[in-house]
Parts: sequence; structure tokens; C-alpha cells
Amino acid sequence: MLLERLLKPSYRFRIWELEFDSKKFVEGLRRKGIHVAELREDWDVELTVEAFLESTFGEHVYLIKFKDGIKLLARTTDPLTKEFKLKENAYLVRNEGALKKLILSQASTMMKILMGFQPLVIWAPLVFGLQYLDERYPFAGFFLVLLGFFLNDLLKILEYFILGYCRE
Repeated sequence: MLLERLLKPSYRFRIWELEFDSKKFVEGLRRKGIHVAELREDWDVELTVEAFLESTFGEHVYLIKFKDGIKLLARTTDPLTKEFKLKENAYLVRNEGALKKLILSQASTMMKILMGFQPLVIWAPLVFGLQYLDERYPFAGFFLVLLGFFLNDLLKILEYFILGYCRE
């Protein structure tokens, strides 16, 4: 909650994996006035995501994966669930470009591989710096463990400003 207030994200992105029929769910979303688009493997995923983001509005974006293999994008102005539910796949997103990258990383296997390397850019210098500090100051590792929770939030902020998104 404090992280959200500090960062002031433009979008909130959630990934849901549901175990029931997709047709009834889509009908229910459309009845509520929520914008829904299907992501298909045989179409160009990048163009589909761009068209969806340009033609819809709202700060809450959902990628919904069903057990029958159908993937849907949904966008709304109000959250579909309460804040305490389904936090494991929730992201704070800074701008539309980062939102597009994040959706593509979840929809396409090739983009998922490429997006997996981006956090390395942030974590690699940190690991090398910690190794250097540990050699020079033996108690540095102990103090970093004590400050771990603060550093975790600091690294989320760093990821947010470098990559454009971070996990909630």
C-alpha cells in the first residue's frame, strides 16, 4: 500500500489462471461493460495488444488464462476483485509502453524468455557490489540481512523506474 502511494502507478496489471469455462465468464464481463479481447496464437500478438490498449480505457488491466487454452485481455476502470485477493501475479505499471511489454511477456513464449533477462540488468551489479562489500567488511552481510525488508522495497522502486513495472 505504501509502495503504491509512493510510486503512483498509471496501471495495475494482474494475471489470472481460471479453471472454468471461458464463454460464460466473457459474457458476464461484457454485460458489466468491461472491455474484453481474445489473444490468439495464430494472429500477431503484438498488434492485438496495441489495438486493445489504444481502443480501451481504464487503469486495471487483466490477462485471464483459462484451462481450455483461451487467453483474454480485460480492461476496466474499477478493480474486479478486492485488493487483498490474487496478489501473487499483480504488477504496478508506470506507463503504456511498459504495460505492453509486460502483456507480451506473458502472452508470447519468445518474449517471456527475453523479458526474463531484464531483471538481471538490475540484480547483477547489486550482487557484485555485495560480494565486494563482503570481502572488505565481514559484517556487511549481517547488516544487509537486518535491512533486507527495506532493501526489498528499494529494489522494487528501482525496478519500477528502470523497467517500468514491478510486482506488488
